[in-house]
Formats: sequence, C-alpha cells, structure tokens
Amino acid sequence: MYKFANQKDVRALTKWCDGIINEVQKEVKEYVTFSFNLIGSGGKRLVTQNGDEAFDLDYNIIIQKDKQGLVDDPKRLKDIIRHAFDIVLQEEVEEYSGTSDSTSVLTVSITDGKKRIFSFDVEFSFKTIDVLKNIGVERDKKFMDYALKEMGSLEVNLVNMTGGSEFEEEYKELTNIICNRLGCSKKYMVDKSTTFGTRMCACL
Repeated sequence: MYKFANQKDVRALTKWCDGIINEVQKEVKEYVTFSFNLIGSGGKRLVTQNGDEAFDLDYNIIIQKDKQGLVDDPKRLKDIIRHAFDIVLQEEVEEYSGTSDSTSVLTVSITDGKKRIFSFDVEFSFKTIDVLKNIGVERDKKFMDYALKEMGSLEVNLVNMTGGSEFEEEYKELTNIICNRLGCSKKYMVDKSTTFGTRMCACL
C-alpha cells in the first residue's frame, strides 16, 4: 500500500544527493558546468513509497557550459558524468556497484547487500539556445535574436539528441517557423555533417 514517505527521511536523502551531485560538478569541471534541480514527486514534496519499500528521487542536470564540444557527442558526455558519479560514490558508499545507464537516465542505487534501500535517477538537458550556439548558429545575429526570444527558456533532453529523435522534429518545425518569419524561402535542409544530421537552413 502506497503512503507518503517520512519527510525527515526525504530531506536527509535530498541533502545527501545534493552533496553527491556537487562533488560530481567538481569532477567534470574540465568538460562542462551544470546546474541541477530536484524534479518529480521530490520537487513537489509528494514522495511516496510502497509499504516499507525504498523510495527514490529524481534529478535533472542542466548543462550550462560545454567546454569541449560534447553537444556533438551526448553519449560521451553521459559516460563522463556516469564515471564521475562512480568516482564520488565509491568514496562515499562501501562496495558501491556502479551507476547504471538505462538509456534515458542514470540510476544510482544503494543497497544493503541484499536489497535496494534507496535510489535516485538523473536525467540531462541542455538549454535549447545553447544547443544552437554550439553548432554555430550565433553567426547569424538576426536569426539568433529571434531564436532567443522564441526558444530561450526551453530545454532539450539529452536522450533526444542522438538523431532520429522527437527533438529533431521539433527543432525542424521551430526552425522553419523562424525562417519563414525572416523571409527565408529555402527553409530547413539535410546536411549529414552537422550535429543532428541537419543544419538550420540554406541561408545560414
């Protein structure tokens, strides 16, 4: 039977997770800087658990500065961050077995040797406007001014940046809207050499 988790336990584990992620920030500082926040039921202070089973928390890591062009290789970026979690957690947790990559998120699972006693998931995103800057679109000031206005507050999930994704369709649609308003008739076109197998439009 589901019930609300003890808030004292939730606060304590949230503080612990925050500390772990702060240490991960230090581990990856030569590659990226990022912010993070608690999301899901934890972010709403509505964490539940099934009977005496362990509850979990969910975090979002938002890449702020990509220092080595890792927007072009999101799998490598994810591996770098996963490895950083392993380094930090092996110092913190006795016999830590490793951070799991379940495609859409990284999962940190803590056990007592027999059963899970706590876990938290981490998903990743870039600010959409940072993705555009990383692939050189900022060279067109008129385009970027409009994109900043239309897209500056949006985020794109890292798992959707690996090609053939839902993000690419949204990206294409929004690009065409912007190009239409700028009077570009050629719109979106395919270019296999760039980040998403596409480039913004023929006029850029």
